[in-house]
Amino acid sequence: MSLDSLHPKRTGSSVEAAVIEREPALAPVDDREAEWHDAETVEVLAPRPNRPLGGVCLVEPETPVEIKGCIPEQSNGDGQTPGRWYIKRVSHDQLVDAGAFYYLTVYAPLPETPLIASMVVPAATVGDLLDGSWYDNGRREVAKLGWPRIFDREVVRRD
Repeated sequence: MSLDSLHPKRTGSSVEAAVIEREPALAPVDDREAEWHDAETVEVLAPRPNRPLGGVCLVEPETPVEIKGCIPEQSNGDGQTPGRWYIKRVSHDQLVDAGAFYYLTVYAPLPETPLIASMVVPAATVGDLLDGSWYDNGRREVAKLGWPRIFDREVVRRD
């Protein structure tokens, strides 16, 4: 796999496409329309065994959804650490204000972007998990959320 195929923007688009393809309740939102979320529900989004809803019973139509993906493991100096979702504060605050949701995924780093685990979580709940972890990266305020804060390790295990 080339380094270019692992570019974060290209990978993010691939994860978004994989999620929207498997979720008939979601429709893509163009960046020209809104940069702070990737999709919107076009019908009720209900829980499924392979994609639960975290802390809610369903997601109403016309709700903004930000799709985030991370890999199971990433390099951390000399070793490996669980993958993390990268959250921008400005976009996150817009999601919270809109009563929006994150569609959090862990995906295999392969060209076809297979999704290993997925969960839909209210942006406000993600915000609670990020309390105390925001930092300035020199361009904006950001935070990272490791997938073990959302999923059991057995769900994401790589055999």
